[in-house]
Amino acid sequence: MASPPRATAPAPHKPGYYTGLAHDDPALLPALPTTRSPAGAAHSAPPTAAGLATAGAPGPPGSQIAFADYLRLHRAVADKDAKYHPPEWRRQAALQEEKKRLHEQSVAMVAKWNNTIAGQRKARLAAQHEKARAAEEQRQQIDQDWAVVKAAERQAMVERAKKMQYLQDVRVRQLNSQALITQVLKERQAQIDYKKTEHDLAAQRALDTLLSDLARLAAADAAAAARAQQVKAMQVAIAQTNRNMSEAHRTAHAQERADLRDWCAEQASAALAEDRADKARATRRKAQQTKELVEVLNWCVKDKHARDAHAKDEAAELDRIHGHILRIKERIALQRRATEAAMIRARIERNEATAEQQVPQLVAFHAARTEFLQKIEHAHDGDGDRRARAEAEQRARNTAATVEALQLGIEERRQQQVLARLEAADGRKASEAVARAAAHSAERRKERMKRIQAVYGDLYRKEIDDHSRAERAERAAHHREHQDAADRKLREDRDLHQFASHLCRDLRVLGNDPAPVAKKLAEMDLDPRARGLHFGEREDDTFHRLGLD
Repeated sequence: MASPPRATAPAPHKPGYYTGLAHDDPALLPALPTTRSPAGAAHSAPPTAAGLATAGAPGPPGSQIAFADYLRLHRAVADKDAKYHPPEWRRQAALQEEKKRLHEQSVAMVAKWNNTIAGQRKARLAAQHEKARAAEEQRQQIDQDWAVVKAAERQAMVERAKKMQYLQDVRVRQLNSQALITQVLKERQAQIDYKKTEHDLAAQRALDTLLSDLARLAAADAAAAARAQQVKAMQVAIAQTNRNMSEAHRTAHAQERADLRDWCAEQASAALAEDRADKARATRRKAQQTKELVEVLNWCVKDKHARDAHAKDEAAELDRIHGHILRIKERIALQRRATEAAMIRARIERNEATAEQQVPQLVAFHAARTEFLQKIEHAHDGDGDRRARAEAEQRARNTAATVEALQLGIEERRQQQVLARLEAADGRKASEAVARAAAHSAERRKERMKRIQAVYGDLYRKEIDDHSRAERAERAAHHREHQDAADRKLREDRDLHQFASHLCRDLRVLGNDPAPVAKKLAEMDLDPRARGLHFGEREDDTFHRLGLD
């Protein structure tokens, strides 16, 4: 029987079809011819160097076939043999499965018996387990009760710590200081009232003493007049012989009265002089207090002027710092743009260097593939040499054209870089040079991105998108942080006003004047800098304090 003619149709490309290349397009390779052989030779004849025998169509031994088809036929024949002749290991596996099933049935039956040692042991272990479970539940309940007690203690400690922490705030301490000042003012007013009362009592005592002395003198005068009348009556009744004695007695008595009158006048003058001296001292003390008050007011005015001047200086310094920071930001932006341009140029140079390194590898790869195809595909075909040479020449021409295009692109890139350097050297601003270079290389960058996409896919674009999303998330988090800080400040101001109202009410209950506390609170509301840093605010965040975020 004559052999059928050799097949000329190309073999289909499927997994396992041997081409000799790992990462090449099968459509570009010439198809390998295949033939068919008798079915009996599928599992009896091993694959030869020229090809593998297949079943399904007659063919001479040594003809070519796909390796996947050979494996499929070999498995089919092996399964057919195993169906009629089961191996020993399958019988052993069936016996093991039956033994395992019987053992499981025996264990399930014995597990229901309670009058065996295993059943009694199981019941005893179950009772022990139930007892341990009840004890564990009791311990857990005790632990829960103790946890509630400790949580209440911790909450009380936390509330006390929060209260102490709140009382350490700058504005709260200032309000407490003003409350202490109200107590000082109350004590000072009490001292002034005490001094005034003491002075009034001393003047009243002096006046009472003077009136008592005058009343005593009037009584003495009345008694002396009565005695004089008695003496005069007695002297009239006595003989004229005692006239001289009576005259002498009257003269002595008159002198005594004159002395007594002079003494009373001196006492009255002394009392009046002491009263005038007390009034003069009070006047001088009041003048001294007025003078001290005027000096304190003058000092307050001077201090206010000094604080206003200091505030103006601070505002000017803040403006200067703000301008300096803006200039620094501009320089940083210029440096960043220059750095980005340098990174772009370095990436372009690196890609060009990589392309230059890959050109020899591509040439060597195509040469090796050409040689391999010549040996394998046309080993039994005499006229295949001409086709192989023609295909090799075509591939060589394509490779030369690709290399020439790459070299032209590299040369053009180098010329453009030289032109960009010459343009940047003419003294213009760095930002304008970067913008001009970016505009000049926009089209070339677009083409380069297309080539990069063919090699690296969307990794570069994905990296840029991830970076942009991270920046947006960071800005959103920063914005939320500042919004939370503003809400926290608003709550703190509300709590401060509530604390101040309670403090003023307590001061009124104690009888103190809450005016200093209200005045300090008004100053804090008008000048936010007077409150100082609230608890938890950063002192080193200059950008945040200056509003440059």
